[in-house]
Amino acid sequence: MFSPLRLFLSTGGARVNTLKLNIAVKSGSSGIIPCVYDKQHQENRKYLCQGTYWSSCYILAYAGETGNFSITDYPDQSIFTVRWDKLEISDSGYYWCAVEIDGTPDAGYYLYLTVQSAPDVSVKSSSVSGHEGDNVSVQCFYTSGYKDKPKQWCRYKDKGCYTEKRTDTSHNSSVQIRDDGRSSFTVLMTGLRLSDSGWYLCSVGDLQVPVQLTVNEPKPGGARVNTLKLNIAVKSGSSGIIPCVYDKQHKENLKYLCWGTYWSSCRILAYAGETGKFSITDYPDQSIFTVRWDKLEISDSGYYWCAVEIGGYGTVDAGYYLYLTVQSAPGVSVKNSSVSGHEEKRTDTSQNPSVQISDDGRRSFTVLMTGLRLNDSGWYFCSVGDLQAPVQLTVNEPKPGKITNQFSYKNGDTLNGLKISSCFSPFSDTYSNNYTI
Repeated sequence: MFSPLRLFLSTGGARVNTLKLNIAVKSGSSGIIPCVYDKQHQENRKYLCQGTYWSSCYILAYAGETGNFSITDYPDQSIFTVRWDKLEISDSGYYWCAVEIDGTPDAGYYLYLTVQSAPDVSVKSSSVSGHEGDNVSVQCFYTSGYKDKPKQWCRYKDKGCYTEKRTDTSHNSSVQIRDDGRSSFTVLMTGLRLSDSGWYLCSVGDLQVPVQLTVNEPKPGGARVNTLKLNIAVKSGSSGIIPCVYDKQHKENLKYLCWGTYWSSCRILAYAGETGKFSITDYPDQSIFTVRWDKLEISDSGYYWCAVEIGGYGTVDAGYYLYLTVQSAPGVSVKNSSVSGHEEKRTDTSQNPSVQISDDGRRSFTVLMTGLRLNDSGWYFCSVGDLQAPVQLTVNEPKPGKITNQFSYKNGDTLNGLKISSCFSPFSDTYSNNYTI
């Protein structure tokens, strides 16, 4: 659940901090905390002050000075950091992130440092990084006394928190939180954006630990962000199949299907190689696995997760969701979910075949693909509105020919113009194979 993280920086008069930051610190070790300030104070001098009361606090360090505390200012981010080499338990107390202002009272807000030999809340690493489009995970540890406390992942810049047992998707990346119920919870951020860089808080109960996330430029050949919101139309009582795509680096990992609204609490239905209501077949050379079922009922409609088991300390399995809409008379259907043809010999050098889409204006449209190439083989989706039906295309060795397939939508549906019906392949190297009528 996404909730506001309230952090107020007051200029003049009383200093208000309704977040009540209580930072967990390990005694005898180095550490770092971020301090945020208003953009109007980018050129002002920054400092750290210690003491219960603002009016009588003792200045420990100014920006640019070295000692037990050192301050580095980042004006472009409106943040300065405070770093220390070693704090003792006796150093616990109130500290003030402050900005010096000429002619008026300085601006600042307080936080509390709880220094412990074995902190009640901690992280494996206070600095993590990843590339745009990739995923990153952070493991937050807590002691038994904090097992039943609320778990959150909070961001300084957005002043907001993501809560355990919910999968929240902002305009940036998707955030998933999974608690093992014993001693740690893991935060998984998928589809990273450059704008996700910044400071976050691993929060359990009244204690927080800061974590810095750095998102770098996309690496060549890196993970591709799947922004499709798949809603697969399924006919009740019939067999069916869906494709699931994964990163090439996970070819050797175990694949599985999970069911449930939230990733953190979904129930595993089948692993690759198992048989039952669902069966999974992996195709490592294509970086795809398929999920096949014999019969689904309307009550089986819901969120399903295509997933890869990663394993290892501090890691989280990789997965993405799709929705299955099971209906006795699906809103979108295809005559055949598997079609084939032969590669057509031709002299032009274009990468894709010619694609023509013809809508009869009543209840179906037809896709004609001419000039097939072997590399056109793969999975496609027939899409009408917010519903899709998967189709597998197999292109065999050259033989003159062409291929057509007919798609239909139920009576009563309206097209609202010509641009809502399309067939596309989300599993090609790019998303350019998107043909719209």
